[in-house]
Amino acid sequence: MSAPKITLVTSGHPTTNPRLVKEADALHEAGYNVTVVYCFREKWAFALDEKLFNTRNWKYKMVGSKALNRGVAYAVVKTKQKFSKILFRLASGLSPALKTALAQRAVLFSFDEMLMFLKTHPSDFFIAHNLAALAPVALAARAQGTLYAFDAEDFHRGESADSCGIESQMATLIEAHYLPHAHYVSAASPLIAAEYRKVITGINPVVINNAFQVPEMTRSKPRAQGSGLKLVWFSQHVGMNRGLSDVIRAMGICEDENVTLTIYGIASAAVKAELGLLASTHQVPLGNIKYKGTVQADNLINELTAFDCGLALEPGFSLNNQIALSNKVFSYLAAGIAIILSETPAQLQFIKSHPKVGKSYPIGNVESLANILKALISNRQSLVECKAESLALATKELNWNVEKEKFLALLPV
Repeated sequence: MSAPKITLVTSGHPTTNPRLVKEADALHEAGYNVTVVYCFREKWAFALDEKLFNTRNWKYKMVGSKALNRGVAYAVVKTKQKFSKILFRLASGLSPALKTALAQRAVLFSFDEMLMFLKTHPSDFFIAHNLAALAPVALAARAQGTLYAFDAEDFHRGESADSCGIESQMATLIEAHYLPHAHYVSAASPLIAAEYRKVITGINPVVINNAFQVPEMTRSKPRAQGSGLKLVWFSQHVGMNRGLSDVIRAMGICEDENVTLTIYGIASAAVKAELGLLASTHQVPLGNIKYKGTVQADNLINELTAFDCGLALEPGFSLNNQIALSNKVFSYLAAGIAIILSETPAQLQFIKSHPKVGKSYPIGNVESLANILKALISNRQSLVECKAESLALATKELNWNVEKEKFLALLPV
């Protein structure tokens, strides 16, 4: 008997979606025939995808425009997406079904290309890994007479700061139309699961934490020691609304030249200039703000072990931002470093459940953040204990080996 075929779908790049990659790896290890279907979005991520695929044995397929130079094919699909969004704005009198049809094309850059491929790609089970992938997955599953699932990495109707805006309206329609018919819905945090239970009747999302496995090479690697304090933050893109300004101001209050901040991610010249000006204004040496660019997801945790504290500085600008638990928290745990968190509801719930891994501060309270930094600088033993607790928690409880069993138990095939 041939292995069941499972197809995981995202509207972006696998390398920017470690949750999808972990699921694909777990399915392949469990003996399934796995295909990851994705779309082109950015050149830097496309290059990292190629490195990722060289280390994996599951299959992959990019659909839609392959015109990396933004050629005619790119222009055609982009125009279709823009036209769908314009029609959605104007279509206040249409039925929910017709508005949903417009919304699903507006949120996915290559909707028609994706749907065409999925309908003709035989699969025993489909898993959509973001909102834009949900509609084509559901339609393809229906066409093939099979089942589908949805992984809610975010609370999509709450991603925008404007809860009544067009993005939220489109997400609400797509979720309401397709989620009730999913075989299962998984969620990346307890609060995301709770919100979906409130708004979609009849679904009961299962929490699959965004945890990582502690790499063998990391288990025995000494945690960063010495004087001062080495702070680290990472994301795909570096912006001014990500809490980094608070950290630089707090570093200035500390008046300790041995406090450094290393930033992983794509930072524009404008962002670097603005953060640099902020550092100068608050007497933080410019050399203490370091930029490392993007790093392959498989190598990130080992990179993070070189630091003392990982920063999870969510500003709480939207409902989703308030209730999500990002990759940052679980990556820092797996690296065995202390964590400093802003007190969004999700992160406050987390630190109350695991108080020994780090400290939290009220969003925007720079004085409180500075006091945390000062305490960690002056009490090295406290820092060592936080690191040890992080590594222990990741090793024994919050790791992918535990979470993947919960994931595999959801499968119908």
